Amino acid sequence: HRDGHWVWVLSRGKVMVRDADVRPLQAAGTHLDITDRKHVQLEGPALLNRIELLIRGLSDVHRGSRNALPVPEVALTRRQTEVLARIAQGRTSAQIAKELFLSTDTVIGHRRDLMQRLGLRSVAELTRYAVEHGIDLPPPR
Repeated sequence: HRDGHWVWVLSRGKVMVRDADVRPLQAAGTHLDITDRKHVQLEGPALLNRIELLIRGLSDVHRGSRNALPVPEVALTRRQTEVLARIAQGRTSAQIAKELFLSTDTVIGHRRDLMQRLGLRSVAELTRYAVEHGIDLPPPR
C-alpha cells in the first residue's frame, strides 16, 4: 500500500488483443483490495473459538458462581420454544417472523416476553439460556 503497510489484493485480467502469432498485445484487468475479507477468513476460526470459550465460561459462572444471576426454570409454550430456538440459532426478528408467518412486531413481543418471564436482560442472555437448556426446534406437527 502507498501508506507503507501490506494489503491482500485479488487481481484478475484478460488478454484483449493478440497478434498474428497469438502473442498478447493488450490486456485489461482489475486489482481489488480484499484485506478485510482475508482478515475475517484468517481470524474467523479463532474468533469462533473465543466465543465458544466465553459461552462455556459464562455457563460455568452461571452454574457455580455466587455472582451469577439465577435463571428460573419455566415451562415454555410451543410458540415460545420455536421463537427461542430460532433466536439461539442467530436469526433476526424479521427472519423468525417470515419463518413462523408472524409480524415482526409479534416476534419482538415474544422476545420481550421471554426475557421478562426468564428474568433476563439481553438477547445474549436469552441465547445463552437456550444453549444451556438445549432448546432446539420442536419436531414438525
